[in-house]
Amino acid sequence: MYNPADKIMQKLRFLPTLFLLLISPTLFGQDGDLDPAFDGDGIVTTSISAFNDRAADLVLQPDGKLVQVGRTNNVLGLEGDFLVVRYNSDGSLDNSFGSGGSVATSFTSDLEQISSVTLQDDGKIVAAGNARLLNGDTRFAVVRYLSNGALDPGFNGNGQVTTAIGVDNDQANSIAMQSDGKVVVAGFSTNTPDDIEPDFSLVRYNSDGTLDPGFGGDGKVTTDFSLLIDLILDMLVQPDGKILVVGASVNGSNHDLAMARYNTDGSLDNTFGTNGKLTENFGSGADWGTGVALQPDGKIIVGGWTENGTNKDFAVARFNADGSLDNSFGGNGKVETEIGTSEDVANDMVLQPDGKIILAGYSSRGADIHDFALVRYLADGSLDTTWGTDGKLLTSISNVEDHANAVLVQPDGNVVAAGYTDNGVDNEIEFAVVRYLSDFDVGIVEFGVAHNSVLVYPNPIADHATLTFELTEPQQLSIHLMDMQGKLVSTILDNQLRAVGAHSQSIELPQDLPAGTYQLVLSNGVGQMGVRVLKR
Repeated sequence: MYNPADKIMQKLRFLPTLFLLLISPTLFGQDGDLDPAFDGDGIVTTSISAFNDRAADLVLQPDGKLVQVGRTNNVLGLEGDFLVVRYNSDGSLDNSFGSGGSVATSFTSDLEQISSVTLQDDGKIVAAGNARLLNGDTRFAVVRYLSNGALDPGFNGNGQVTTAIGVDNDQANSIAMQSDGKVVVAGFSTNTPDDIEPDFSLVRYNSDGTLDPGFGGDGKVTTDFSLLIDLILDMLVQPDGKILVVGASVNGSNHDLAMARYNTDGSLDNTFGTNGKLTENFGSGADWGTGVALQPDGKIIVGGWTENGTNKDFAVARFNADGSLDNSFGGNGKVETEIGTSEDVANDMVLQPDGKIILAGYSSRGADIHDFALVRYLADGSLDTTWGTDGKLLTSISNVEDHANAVLVQPDGNVVAAGYTDNGVDNEIEFAVVRYLSDFDVGIVEFGVAHNSVLVYPNPIADHATLTFELTEPQQLSIHLMDMQGKLVSTILDNQLRAVGAHSQSIELPQDLPAGTYQLVLSNGVGQMGVRVLKR
């Protein structure tokens, strides 16, 4: 029941001056400035071994701690183990995790590496990658850790599982949690001994680490696009349970961006593309899709890179829910961005709650000299000139080899990019995390919602609340609940006509929704505005 004393529910006026009063003082820097509250200069590097620590992915815990994953070499510098490092919100190592903030996990005595990481609602950390067995075969490898870094015996008995799919080379590149606790891992597997014809490959595990026979009959699904090379590089699970994957497929001469969507049983979704699959190209060179996100309206954003004939550029495209290109994005559904004059490669992407898109990777500025590179786009595909220089941002950590492989957005709007750096001294590769000042553009109101009319009560929310707002003109209105990484949590109102005047909308939170910060996003296909809410 609503208590008038709950003034903390806040009447959220989307005026820039008031919004600035609600955020941390550190956010008064320019968008894209390094965050001095993160280890003093916004940059953290971590060396675990004396040889090669390469980070591949990053996830944010609800308590603000950052979990970075990848691989570390052993004392001989010859073999790799799974490596997980956890940082406090200020960038210091979290000594309550593993040994001094890190955990190394070995499957065999050969090469192993994590490619992707996610969190369960109970705080357990689930990571996927590949492990090369002693016979030389490479298999999907999945590990689940307790919140303190210990292996979880409730997952396959020892916290670890490997899965054979193809003949001898199976590599996992992405992991995602379903709402029912099942784990989906995606990558590629080879069906010939010569390793030249990998296919899209997915595996679904039950919450205890066993294979789920309800997916593909035996827990495994493979999809061939081209009879040549087909690679999944990223994946998401839609709110309806369908699984969307993105990567690359060889068209005979080079790679095209490739996508597929699967039903919950692992069959291809025939409402997407052509029989559940599609390929798209930006030009005559190679095109790779390395990141995928779902907008609240069901449209699909894919980020990656393209070869323009002489070098590589960042690339981003938007598709309608059926897989057709959305021509309202960039004029033809696709946008290419040149940063430097050589290689500009995007390895990951995040969708902000305000609809802006960030691609992260690296840009070359000379032989073997790479910088972290982040580009931010507005929702229509144009560059966001409030970010860095004309929407582009470069960060040099070592002045040698700096690669960003993952990017996320914190609840306060700050952007975190993670990857690795060459320390520039003895060719030692180290984990690297960079945090940038930023903020959500929740003040953008391009449709007829009266500025001072939006109210959510109570806020914080236990299980249900009421959203009130006033329209100054009729609208085809959608209301979505999103997490602070821009992922869709639930749809409250889907493209419904609402008349001029005051409105009241009941908000029911999903029963299993973890406590934390979320965004209610009101949109009409042209503009959008966001209301930050707390789930207690």
